[in-house]
Amino acid sequence: MNWLGHMCCDEKTKKRNKVIILLIAGGLVIVLVFAVSAGLTMVCDKIEKINKEIREREKKEVVEREERNIERDKENIEGLYSDVRLLMKEKKWSEAEKLLKRISAVESDYLDVTKLTKKVKDKLVREYSARGAEHYKRKSYTLAAKEYRRAFELCPYSTKIQHKLIKIRNKLINQELKAERKKKAEDMRSYYANKVDIAVQEVKEKSVIFSSYGYSNYPDSGKKFVLINSYVINGSKLTHHANPNNFTLVDSGGFSYHYDSATHSLDNSFPAVNLIPGTKTTGWLVFQIKSSNEPKRLIYSGFGVKAEKKIVRTE
Repeated sequence: MNWLGHMCCDEKTKKRNKVIILLIAGGLVIVLVFAVSAGLTMVCDKIEKINKEIREREKKEVVEREERNIERDKENIEGLYSDVRLLMKEKKWSEAEKLLKRISAVESDYLDVTKLTKKVKDKLVREYSARGAEHYKRKSYTLAAKEYRRAFELCPYSTKIQHKLIKIRNKLINQELKAERKKKAEDMRSYYANKVDIAVQEVKEKSVIFSSYGYSNYPDSGKKFVLINSYVINGSKLTHHANPNNFTLVDSGGFSYHYDSATHSLDNSFPAVNLIPGTKTTGWLVFQIKSSNEPKRLIYSGFGVKAEKKIVRTE
């Protein structure tokens, strides 16, 4: 029995020792994590301090360099003035403006520098505006905006330039909207070739639909007709039954619509047909939606098939 008691004690001791070892290991890990964290913080603080010193040193060097340039320009102010006159004679307004700034930094009321600065700025404003107008005429609105902004920096109180910049901004916004609309229209017309999918070619609105049988279809009060020319493409390996009943139109208000009976008034209405693998069919669908809403999504849902397209008006 003695040996059994010793074994039990040994087992308890082993378990207790394991727990103690785990607690010590856990404590060491926590200490290590804190040490690493503190070390990283110290390193980051040190790097930030070094970067701050570098920025201050660079700033000081810039100031010192500018001071040296000003001292040098003081000694050569007459030469700078002569160069300005020469550049103005050669109609190099941008270079002349740079030299005038250097002269003004040394002595703002030197001779007729104020008068020359105004003249040069006026010439530059006309030059930038002329280039901006030329770019605008070519519909290069980004380049036009760049030139007019340069003119505006020299003449910030010019309402004419302000209005031109507003006009250019509107043109740029329209360009972006057109590009976005074009991209959405391309997505609407595309389809996957390895499954049953749909593509939308055209979307338009009509206030009346004339039947080839001689009668007219009008939408209900408060509604409008939306006509959608859609394809169904069978890229699967099985025969698929394409049917206008499979289509649902969702508008901007979140309302869903089944195709309208006016669809059958069209000569090229969407047909009900079995599509063998690798074939497609197309036709028009008519929907009646709320007059105040816009078509947003066309959903096609058949047996084991679901496809969807975001709608973009094509006219």
